Amino acid sequence: MLPNGVTIAHPDRLYINGAWIPAQSGRMIDLICPNTETVVGQVAEADERDMDAAADAAHAAFYDGPWPRLPVAERMACL
Repeated sequence: MLPNGVTIAHPDRLYINGAWIPAQSGRMIDLICPNTETVVGQVAEADERDMDAAADAAHAAFYDGPWPRLPVAERMACL
């Protein structure tokens, strides 16, 4: 159903805090092809709880992970 060459590893899950987890909403949303306006697939629909969990994980990774302690030159190389 997806365009040739396109794969989605875990369409029924969200990647949060280093793990593929089911969406709290339990719902899926359609992927619409902008050219044909047909449904070409579905992915998990994040809700407010998922977004809060993702933001919390990103915040913790930024402040408690290795990033803030990397030398500026290494951070620049990553960007």
